[in-house]
Amino acid sequence: MVDQALFSSDRMDWGTPEAFYNRLDCEFAFTLDPCATAQNAKCARFYTPEIDGLGQPWPGTVFVNPPYGREIGDWVRKAYQEAQAGATVVMLIPARTDTAYWHDWIMRASEVRFVRGRLTFEGASNSAPFPSCVVVFRPGCEGPPTLGAMPAKDAPLFRVKETVDQKDNVTLNRGNGARPAGVPAGAWLEEKEINGCGPYRYWRWIEGGRRRAQYAGKAGQAKGKT
Repeated sequence: MVDQALFSSDRMDWGTPEAFYNRLDCEFAFTLDPCATAQNAKCARFYTPEIDGLGQPWPGTVFVNPPYGREIGDWVRKAYQEAQAGATVVMLIPARTDTAYWHDWIMRASEVRFVRGRLTFEGASNSAPFPSCVVVFRPGCEGPPTLGAMPAKDAPLFRVKETVDQKDNVTLNRGNGARPAGVPAGAWLEEKEINGCGPYRYWRWIEGGRRRAQYAGKAGQAKGKT
């Protein structure tokens, strides 16, 4: 059974798979996540629904995994507008090429990368029932976009250094640090590098016999809304 919320706008906070995001962050070095919650934000600077990222400026290099409901077209239009103002905006959205916003705005983007395979979003128990794509709006872009592809899972390209017993650049601080909401008392903070990028920080814990994780930002950055 698939997660029915993936078909609707009832849930707004499906998190980007961490390995997929890290691959893009290694390329673009994101500075802003304009449609996030405190629990799933990917950048040190982010806007929550209460702040309303659609009404805020998007400076720098921006990662956008927008709500997939009816307002998704507003986020795509905003991405194009902010690129005209000088930002680089990278979006992760469903590959719905028949929509009006695709023809109106995505056809003005710099690049579209279609994702081969289906992503499993954080908080979902199954893969998404729709194909995904990454859309890149570079400053001043007017299209048409160049087309490319990238795999949903690309583990062989990543040399992840995870365990303190095997690698000396990974730090496990068990029981230390202020835990955000949803992270249990037994969690530990882990840092790891991916192909020389990062280090990235994660809260890790065991729940129901499975290993869980929550992204905590890059090392040296304190996540917080602006």
